[in-house]
Amino acid sequence: MQQLGGTLGVAVLVTIFGSASSHAGRRPGATALEQAHHVFVYGADRAFLASVVFLIGSIALVLFAIRTPSPAPLRPAAEPETAEERAIEDAVASAIAE
Repeated sequence: MQQLGGTLGVAVLVTIFGSASSHAGRRPGATALEQAHHVFVYGADRAFLASVVFLIGSIALVLFAIRTPSPAPLRPAAEPETAEERAIEDAVASAIAE
């Protein structure tokens, strides 16, 4: 399951990088190398921004949506009701004391 999540996460971030890179504005007067740097940095910036949004969403999900059940309160042991139960309890207590 972790491999599937990691694969999908990388696929989404690469898609965001590619889309942002293809829509990066041209800079007039920039050389080809400067334009390539600009496109790469813009795409990487948008991909990292998306990953931060996913991280914040995951943290919010863990904090607010996932609840652990609280442990049941401890109840005192019930008193033996019959003479037979009292006799068994006394025999156990005397065996432990020996």
